[in-house]
Amino acid sequence: MDVEEGRAEVLTKLNPQFESIRLQGAEERTWRNRFGKETNGFLVLPPGYRKERRLPLLVIQYQFSNKFTTQAQWMTSYPVQHFAEAGFAVLLLNYPRELGWKPGDFAAAALSQAYNPLASMEAAAKGLVDEGIADPDRTGVLGWSFGAFLAEMAITQSNLFRAASAGEGGLNNAGQYWVTGSAAMQRYLDAFFGGPPFGEAYANYRRVAPALNADKVKAPLLREYGSDVGVQSLEFYMALRRLGKPVEQVIYPGAPHVFSLPSHRKASMERNLDWFRFWLQGYEDQAPQKREQYERWRAMRAQ
Repeated sequence: MDVEEGRAEVLTKLNPQFESIRLQGAEERTWRNRFGKETNGFLVLPPGYRKERRLPLLVIQYQFSNKFTTQAQWMTSYPVQHFAEAGFAVLLLNYPRELGWKPGDFAAAALSQAYNPLASMEAAAKGLVDEGIADPDRTGVLGWSFGAFLAEMAITQSNLFRAASAGEGGLNNAGQYWVTGSAAMQRYLDAFFGGPPFGEAYANYRRVAPALNADKVKAPLLREYGSDVGVQSLEFYMALRRLGKPVEQVIYPGAPHVFSLPSHRKASMERNLDWFRFWLQGYEDQAPQKREQYERWRAMRAQ
């Protein structure tokens, strides 16, 4: 009996209703990207998976360990076990180690925090496609906090992903310079981009900032925020809306940076599950209360 089976048995003894829950273990994988940098991740496959068919793949960004969990570890909005139960391959991908950069050196900063992580996403997805596990035409990306930047940067810099979800992010957009009113944020942006979002440094923003590359987005994007960070997130959202891109933004009033209120967590998990099942599996939950949700999404798909 492996560790996951043992824990599932303990849960069942505590409460017989848990007997119907099938918890999948995670297999650690490693990849080397085109820059020669290595990273790892934890792959969760559907119950009883056999390689006769390719699966839609969800790549969840940021930092993980192979720790017992029913969600994406500390991310309370991404129900990994439910995704697997619904037929997805789920990869909890660690972004590669920071390469190091000095304030004002935009080329090094962008390589470390944007292009190197994107290269790892591409290497991991390609590896799973080459293994016959993942369907290259049904790949999604998700991320929270800094992972939200990675997800949104990825859909502006690559055509790899066909659907996306991002929460509590908004990093590395020009509007942060004045919307947050934070001197610390301005110092960070000056260090990363080599200056403010005007003058000579604007060209650097133009290369990496998701909001300034919204015209390149092809993947439908779900965005979730609490009230505070939601304000700084509006720049990318409005750019996508203005360009007629498929995007949905949901604000959870009073929610902290990581959703902790059970009602927020349930709503967010269910919304993410519905979102990726709709865009990558063509599935719609027939619950009457979700009719309006699917009407919106079908309208997005028809654009």
